[in-house]
Amino acid sequence: MPFTDEDKSSIKLLRQVKLWGAKCNCKEFSNKKWAVSSVRDLLCNIDTMNAISRKAGSGRPRTVKTEQNIERVAELICSQEDKPGSSKHFRDIEKLTRISCSSVQRIAKRDLQLHVLICKKVHLLSDSNR
Repeated sequence: MPFTDEDKSSIKLLRQVKLWGAKCNCKEFSNKKWAVSSVRDLLCNIDTMNAISRKAGSGRPRTVKTEQNIERVAELICSQEDKPGSSKHFRDIEKLTRISCSSVQRIAKRDLQLHVLICKKVHLLSDSNR
């Protein structure tokens, strides 16, 4: 179960003032249902770095969603070289940029906030049907 910032600061305070370990914290806050190993990891961070936040640069680095790749995808999606009103498909962009099709779709949707608009022919409504 993830810790809130308030939980982390209270664990840090109890560690510094009363020198409580992981089991004491879990017994004191039994309603929170923390895992002892999670509290132990947090206490290890508190002891080594004296901080409750993660280390800078920890975690998996982003490889595809860089600013340069987002700009390339935006340029290719919005290009209308073939005919006006058309743009390149995700699979064509995948071949040109060597970025996977799902990543291209994610960039278009999340970063560029683009949505697919498909024009479909429908019945013509007469005045009486309106």
